[in-house]
Amino acid sequence: MAKLSNSLDLNLKCYDLNIKFKKKSTLKVLLFIIFNRSSFLLPFYYLSILNTLYLSLGSNLGHREMNLKEAIRRLIQDENIHLIQQSSVIETRPWGVSDSHPNYLNQVIKIETNYYPFKMLRVTQDIEKQMGRLHKGELQPREIDIDIIFFNRLVLDSDSLILPHPRYRERLFVLKPLLEITPLLTDPQMGIPVETFLKQMEEP
Repeated sequence: MAKLSNSLDLNLKCYDLNIKFKKKSTLKVLLFIIFNRSSFLLPFYYLSILNTLYLSLGSNLGHREMNLKEAIRRLIQDENIHLIQQSSVIETRPWGVSDSHPNYLNQVIKIETNYYPFKMLRVTQDIEKQMGRLHKGELQPREIDIDIIFFNRLVLDSDSLILPHPRYRERLFVLKPLLEITPLLTDPQMGIPVETFLKQMEEP
């Protein structure tokens, strides 16, 4: 397990839990070691590899289904972002608020990119703003919400980004579509199958 530091975020604590010294990953490990010696060079480590991300999308204002499609369109119009898989769209009641809020449409997508974590965060936040989301309030209705759930097997704790997403384990609207596209996914922080959290929530 290797500890990272990043000058882009002063309080960054970042761990890559699943680097394995296999033939196919040797170059990745060497690059990781080299770039980790300098926080300035760290973004170039991510530029040198293709990163796998899982994003959660949600909308409960306006034309909800079109909002999800438009968010995906805006993501993949970036030549550095490639859509790999997308779950079906599910409708859910608002999480943690009164029933007066409109229902959500939710979806999870799997993408690949050579962007590093904080660059990808800026991309998602820019799309949210472009589509009309002015406030990042946790429980506010929104045209679109884009959360980074997983970034490779990265575990990261910073002021601006926490990976895996800190509340995904308690959200059915993330767990169900996430497991639909990757049933055998494991939690990079806890090392247990993601389906464990879904089973716990579904228990009477």
